[in-house]
Amino acid sequence: WNQLQWSADPRVRSYLIARLGKLGAHPKPLAERFAVEPDAGARRALLLALGGFPDAAFAPADRAALLAAARRTFDETPDPGLRAAAEWLLGTFDATLTV
Repeated sequence: WNQLQWSADPRVRSYLIARLGKLGAHPKPLAERFAVEPDAGARRALLLALGGFPDAAFAPADRAALLAAARRTFDETPDPGLRAAAEWLLGTFDATLTV
């Protein structure tokens, strides 16, 4: 989880964000971690990584819960990077976002 936090050298973080979905990881642990992760940079990375998974990787209930969490994040967080990641994830999943 520490590798998802922002650092001066973003190579590992960027690699994980871009490839977790393509490498066959399961999205549920990432979504569960998003719910409890205190670090805003890691939360951004988790949302971006989750957007790299195909729809088929999510159970319908897990997908719905993730989208609800992304909507809450977009509505409630003052962090612009986290808001942007939530908005991007919602757009990736073609979820309706009422601003």
